[in-house]
Amino acid sequence: MSKHRVVVLKIVAGQLSVTEAAEEFGISRRHLHRLLARYR
Repeated sequence: MSKHRVVVLKIVAGQLSVTEAAEEFGISRRHLHRLLARYR
């Protein structure tokens, strides 16, 4: 499973906030919001 998919699933499941995920995985919050929009 790709890193981006893992991050999105953790955010959707409520395990991480977008900010926490961005810091932990080294991805910008802006990019995470784009990934979430694509997922939803």
